[in-house]
Amino acid sequence: MDQARDGRLALRAVTAILAVAALFLSVSPWVRAADAGTGSIAVDSANSHVFVSSPTSGTITVLDFSGDMVGTIDAAGGSMVVFDGSLYVALPNAIDVFSTSTFALTATLASGQLVDPSSLVESGGELWTTTGDCAQDASELVSVSPENGTVQSWPMPADSFMDSCI
Repeated sequence: MDQARDGRLALRAVTAILAVAALFLSVSPWVRAADAGTGSIAVDSANSHVFVSSPTSGTITVLDFSGDMVGTIDAAGGSMVVFDGSLYVALPNAIDVFSTSTFALTATLASGQLVDPSSLVESGGELWTTTGDCAQDASELVSVSPENGTVQSWPMPADSFMDSCI
């Protein structure tokens, strides 16, 4: 009788352990995105999406505001920003543009004109980042037109204490 009871307890323990493991593995895409190495996060309020980049896996996971995965984008980008219905993703030498509703690649901006762009932001209708080799003190602030990819350099004043390596 004690063996039967011990067997039932062991079976219940194993079942509980398996249930907890299954729950942990399916908790949400956030766990899977974090495991893949989270790089940057951008929010699209208009479509209720959160974009989470993973440079190590070369993907951007798209989540809804409930945390459910609704898609992925193949892009090994770093910094991201949402502006005017598009997701802008900084690449090692360009900026890729994706539709925030279809997740399709719609354009590539400034191809070959940027070197390791860092933080990517939007202000005044322009995209802003840095380009160049920070280690060699050769980085500079640039704006990129989302309309046509025109790159405008904004050199730092010589007597400035600002560092363009962001």
